[in-house]
Amino acid sequence: MLVPTALGLVWLGPVLSAIQHVVPPNMRATASAIFLFINNLIGIGVGTMAIGMLSDNLQLRFGDDSLRYAILAGTAFYIVAAMLFFLSAKYLKNDWEK
Repeated sequence: MLVPTALGLVWLGPVLSAIQHVVPPNMRATASAIFLFINNLIGIGVGTMAIGMLSDNLQLRFGDDSLRYAILAGTAFYIVAAMLFFLSAKYLKNDWEK
């Protein structure tokens, strides 16, 4: 499980670095704290509840496999996030703070 976990978290370093470089130096700690707060609030708080609710709704159709399909449906957010990262990459150089 080491490799999948590492690959699942490989995005965090570059994103934190980018966040710290698009704000002025005196706001870097605050920007990182706000990002982590929102990321954890939505991802861990709302995301877990949404996957559970989806699993409950899929229970009649898929039975014991409903959680598997709910988690699989949640991976669509990773695809959306990857597309947004690629779309924003061309603007990052212009916004970079020195």
